[in-house]
Amino acid sequence: MTVTISGDELRALLDDRDREVALLDVRAPAARAAGHIAVSSGLPLHDLEHRIRQAVPRSATTIVLASEPELDDRAAHILASLGYTDVAVVRDGLTGWTAAGGRLYTGTNVRSKTLGEWIEKHFGTETVDADTVARWRAEGADVVILDSRPHAEYIHHHIPGGLDTGGGSELAYRGLQQITGPETTIVVNCAGRTRGIVGAQSLINTGVPNRVYSLRNGTPAWGWAGERIETGAGTALGVPSDVPSNLRDWAATTLARLGVRVVDAPASAGDDVRTTYLIDIRTPGEFAAGTIGGARTFRAGNWCRRPTSIWL
Repeated sequence: MTVTISGDELRALLDDRDREVALLDVRAPAARAAGHIAVSSGLPLHDLEHRIRQAVPRSATTIVLASEPELDDRAAHILASLGYTDVAVVRDGLTGWTAAGGRLYTGTNVRSKTLGEWIEKHFGTETVDADTVARWRAEGADVVILDSRPHAEYIHHHIPGGLDTGGGSELAYRGLQQITGPETTIVVNCAGRTRGIVGAQSLINTGVPNRVYSLRNGTPAWGWAGERIETGAGTALGVPSDVPSNLRDWAATTLARLGVRVVDAPASAGDDVRTTYLIDIRTPGEFAAGTIGGARTFRAGNWCRRPTSIWL
């Protein structure tokens, strides 16, 4: 028999910071984009059996399903058959959630986009339009364009002359080796806004003296401005031969200031009642060449739960 909980009970679960909860929405992406709980993760029913072990490896983790009652009920039976022992559905699905005062959010990648908008407003991250960047380049200005997307997106389409950094945390690691002096202007682009804003502010936070911008509306805006967009390999940045001491010091100071634990082995990061994810944030090629046992490669994507231990 499927266990049901009310919208109020779900709110209480989510407010309990000591409880490990995986809140899943099993609808198709288009249906989810029309309205979903912000902290839920999309895991479509047709993909559930294939992806659930990677998303929620511990069978004792509390899983709550909150989308459409019929789909949630089917998902609950699938999870039970796979050995998950603590599965519940929200009574009346999203209607039950909103009846308890919960909000629904439309669109995709809502939480990450919200983060990007907050960063821009809070830090005043500067943006620049595609016409201006094109004019700078035509005038021969010293401008470096760093593409903050994963490699697969870059080779699909990119700005001519833009550099493939691999995205994410690799942006500073690989990208700054291309900056020859403080007079170089750095422009960070993505496929829209969020990763460009986050990437630009991340570079600024390292203390580089350069002027750093996010390309407003990303790579699509380059095409809208009538500029050419390329496909294919382009220019991929390799691993730097050395990381300057000031960047090493900045990284150590930042980790300490934010209270991030640094551990020697995965066993020292987790326990028997909470899930520990070991994530390799290097390129897929580097991961394939060799990694630590149990590690997973993640370049981008959504978490399917609220993890309590992640080590990189």
